[in-house]
Amino acid sequence: MQSLIVGNYMEWIYRIYHIMQSPLIGIINNKSKKRGAGK
Repeated sequence: MQSLIVGNYMEWIYRIYHIMQSPLIGIINNKSKKRGAGK
């Protein structure tokens, strides 16, 4: 039972990491594009 909970916990961390990472990459790309246009 405990190993099942740990497995679900790791899966949620993995999913949240990817959900959080996608918008962050988009924000970073937008900032770098704006800097390039500013030059």
